Amino acid sequence: MRESLLDAAADLLVERGYRAVRMRDVASAAGVSRRPSTTSSATSGAWRRRS
Repeated sequence: MRESLLDAAADLLVERGYRAVRMRDVASAAGVSRRPSTTSSATSGAWRRRS
């Protein structure tokens, strides 16, 4: 799940820019529910480091 979230986030950030991307967009693009993607500090921390 982590890799799919990171890949989806990277794609969306390139496509839309930082201010236009929400976690719900990333979760939807990765095919996961929003709840697990926003409760994992490891995932959100990795997303910030990668962007």
